Amino acid sequence: MGNAGWRVSLRSLVSVRIRGGIPRLVVHEKYHGYVKWTLRGLAVLGIASSVIMFPEWYWALGFAIVLFLMQLSLGKAVVQYSTIFVQPQPDFVYDPAEWRAMAFAFPDPPAPDLLNVVGCAFGSVEYARKFFRLLAAWNNEAPEDRDDNIRL
Repeated sequence: MGNAGWRVSLRSLVSVRIRGGIPRLVVHEKYHGYVKWTLRGLAVLGIASSVIMFPEWYWALGFAIVLFLMQLSLGKAVVQYSTIFVQPQPDFVYDPAEWRAMAFAFPDPPAPDLLNVVGCAFGSVEYARKFFRLLAAWNNEAPEDRDDNIRL
């Protein structure tokens, strides 16, 4: 069956992001060990090359500086962790027949002080209550989602 519709992008595993005007290497947690061992290998290569590879001191110094800059950039790599966190599940059973409509509202023109709005329409009041109890449980019973526990 293979990966049946899943598409993994290299961009999601290794990317470069600009933060504060400085490019940062962002690697998925699965490659953290490779980055660490690459840094160690560059250090060993730098020591060995300064001793045996170059006949002139300025070539060895230039090579050591290039390796140092590579180590510096890899050492600043940001490791991106992807964690699955399962929120509590109250007694809620999804019933597609109860979902009647979805409403979306967007400010026009977009304004930073106005939020996008999403609304749900259900067939019964009881199902709507159960659904909103589910959302409240996902948000640790807090009335406002300040920690981005729920995302659309």
